[in-house]
Amino acid sequence: FEQMEIEYFVHPQKINDCPFLNEVENHTILVWSSEMQEKNQAPKPMTIKDALKQKIILTAWHGYWL
Repeated sequence: FEQMEIEYFVHPQKINDCPFLNEVENHTILVWSSEMQEKNQAPKPMTIKDALKQKIILTAWHGYWL
């Protein structure tokens, strides 16, 4: 098992200017929000695009890196 971590900094006024988001926005991820966890609900498959629209993922760059 190996793991890697990076720190990626973005100008605060350009947090949603991710030119690569269109490459991944239709990928499906499992979303398990804190609200879902508190209600003992199972994780839910969702596209990155939908998670951004529903404000589960808050910025385009977070969506890209997920």
